[in-house]
Amino acid sequence: MKRTLQVYLKQAQRKVLTTGVLMLGVALSLTSFAQIVHAQVSCGDTIGPDEKVIFTEDLACDDSTGGLTVRGPATIDLNGFTVTCEDSDQNGVVPHGIFALGQKVKLRNGSIVGCDIGVWLLGSGRHQVRDITAESNRIGFKSDSNANTLTASKALNNQDEGFGVSRSRTKLRNNEAYGNGTVGFFVVGERHQLIANSASRNTLHGFFLSSEKSRALRNTSDSNLQNGFMILGRNITLLKNTASGNSKGGIIVTGDENRLLRNMVTENGTAGIHVWAGADANRLDRNVGFDNDTADDFSLHFDLEDANPDCGTNKWRKNEGTTNQECVVPDA
Repeated sequence: MKRTLQVYLKQAQRKVLTTGVLMLGVALSLTSFAQIVHAQVSCGDTIGPDEKVIFTEDLACDDSTGGLTVRGPATIDLNGFTVTCEDSDQNGVVPHGIFALGQKVKLRNGSIVGCDIGVWLLGSGRHQVRDITAESNRIGFKSDSNANTLTASKALNNQDEGFGVSRSRTKLRNNEAYGNGTVGFFVVGERHQLIANSASRNTLHGFFLSSEKSRALRNTSDSNLQNGFMILGRNITLLKNTASGNSKGGIIVTGDENRLLRNMVTENGTAGIHVWAGADANRLDRNVGFDNDTADDFSLHFDLEDANPDCGTNKWRKNEGTTNQECVVPDA
């Protein structure tokens, strides 16, 4: 009997302990949820860390209030709404739209319009931007921290560049840069990845790559008023990109030790691919060019060009298209 009573008491204690732990967990979950969900914010607010904001209406800010500052980890879901920057006192100054500081800020689903810099990624990085449209700002997106990811976002009709990227290891995937005042994608730093992005009708170049050890895969650059791709950096790999209908060149290489593989260049104003004099140790394999030199500027260009005598230290292999000298052999 005594032993039976002891067993019963132990079982009862376990039930009480388990129930207490479960109730504590529910209470903590409810408390945490209450801390991280907000309905709306005001211009000049700082959000985070450890907060989540879901917009319920548009937000209009001027330089007296400033835009929004987010300290990660934190999440902003614009919920389809727009942050607009206004010059209320007509002094020619507008604020930035959204600053991301700290790390792991998540920004998604909305628009930033008329600001100085639409979205500025600072701090230690690892921020994520998805489904954001930056339109009619001075700069659309500026990534000045490490390991950020920008996906399915648009930079439209900004005064300067659409996307500006520095530091290292930032990924840009499925983004669009259209009608920007300088270049679509301006990339410096190192070890970035650009995958399946598009740049069209930008005033200068579609892609300006002055980074090191970066990769550009399956991007499209068309109808820009200068060149499709400018490659000024070192150890950049261009794989399966397309440059077509640009007013100047398709792909212009001025840097060293880059590799161009299986790219297509068509109907550009001057050369399809042009390697500048002094650019060394570049590899160009299995690229295809046709119907380039469309500009009526009394100059003669080819699908594939190397401005170095005998191609210098550059190596061309199994490319297709017209060429400017024998070392650029299409079928070798």
